[in-house]
Amino acid sequence: MEPKGAEIEIRYVEPRDVDALADVLVPEVSRAQVRRRFDESLLGYREMLIAELDGQVAGTISTGGWGFQRTGSPRMFALDVGRAFRNRGVGTALIGAVESVAIGLRLREVNLEVSVDNVDATRLYERLGYRRLPDPVMNNWDELDGHGNTRTVEESSWIMVKDIVGA
Repeated sequence: MEPKGAEIEIRYVEPRDVDALADVLVPEVSRAQVRRRFDESLLGYREMLIAELDGQVAGTISTGGWGFQRTGSPRMFALDVGRAFRNRGVGTALIGAVESVAIGLRLREVNLEVSVDNVDATRLYERLGYRRLPDPVMNNWDELDGHGNTRTVEESSWIMVKDIVGA
């Protein structure tokens, strides 16, 4: 956890954030991928939040695809935290921000998909109250590398759901 006094601020991403976010996420997420995500947020395909830890860009999360796996439930995806900021509460704060938005909209749950191979992320979500649905699904998306080349990623994923209070 983050030392006492550290402040995590969550807000919607702005154009001025894109380069700083890419600096933090490379090499796990390419600059082209960060730019695509931001462009998709401008087009309304996703809402993209950014976390700052003590004024430094630290990570991001997206929501969108409402009803993709669960009707009437916001879908949370593309949670990425820069290496230097991991295990400091940034991911938990980003997830909490999505849950707060869902509560404000009087929704009953939040859902996500996570690779069955991503044991650390699954553990985090379970610690935060998410439960795995029994059968994995095949999940796919397009990934851009550092040269702008696209490849389709396809992986077996758990659907995880959290019932939220306040709906």
